[in-house]
Amino acid sequence: MAWQWSKDEWNPVRLALAHAVYAKVRKEAAYAPMTDPIGPGNVLMRSFDRKFLGAAGLPDTIAENNVLESIRIRDAARDQNRFSGPLPGWNGRPAVQPLRGGLYCSEDIHAAIAELLHYADPSLSRTLIDVGSRLPSFMSRCFVSLRAVDELDVVSLDSGSEAMLPFFDRIQRDADVQQAMRAAGYKELFRALYAPTDYSAARGLGLGLESNGDIDGVQLISARDYGAEAGHHKVFRTGDNVMLFGVDMKLAHDKVRIDSLHLLDPVPGSAEIAVTHYRQAGGGLFRKATSTRFAP
Repeated sequence: MAWQWSKDEWNPVRLALAHAVYAKVRKEAAYAPMTDPIGPGNVLMRSFDRKFLGAAGLPDTIAENNVLESIRIRDAARDQNRFSGPLPGWNGRPAVQPLRGGLYCSEDIHAAIAELLHYADPSLSRTLIDVGSRLPSFMSRCFVSLRAVDELDVVSLDSGSEAMLPFFDRIQRDADVQQAMRAAGYKELFRALYAPTDYSAARGLGLGLESNGDIDGVQLISARDYGAEAGHHKVFRTGDNVMLFGVDMKLAHDKVRIDSLHLLDPVPGSAEIAVTHYRQAGGGLFRKATSTRFAP
């Protein structure tokens, strides 16, 4: 079972860091870098638990209402994710209970699979495809391809953003943030945001941006890297994710629409994955369309 943040992970040092980052980012949110909006031409990937489909195997049709569960926001009140969720009160500072949670998506399939494998088992996060223990991870999950319904104003803190590090530097120059980072053992805000088992700085950042209703979401570097081949060499790369803000326990219809559904199954004796594609067919159904094979 993958490690996830929980209320038990909070301590005074982490609470101090989260609140310091939150307070500074909330002041700076209106000036956060926004390079290019995400529009209908951008395809986003999101994985979710296959059990929500209510169908075993590879049925000819799947109820649209079941597929729509993939875009329901579920974490504004759950203390589990890195950049979204509540922040407990501390040292006279009130608790932060956001109205909006995060719909976590990936900008490419490799980053999406790396995220999937990490949350299945952290030990699988650095190599995308292998045999044996990795196969059940794919059989229990599926993907949806999403498109924005309109242009979405997102903060650009992804790997291609030249403004990411200057923005982080502005945050970490704050005296309270500096003091909290030193107490937590961090010299750089970037390291604190992507610490493997400490979500405190990231939670403060996400909540600070969420507090600005004009911000639809934030582009972020994936916290998980993955193995890939470059020529004849093994390299490790990271992808980019998008967290879209949405009202808790509501479908994110105002942000995205589902373009297609993809069920993943292992190909016996192969490093490939069989991908079965479903598309909307009217009548409240998604219908099986084509099947392909995928080798990351």
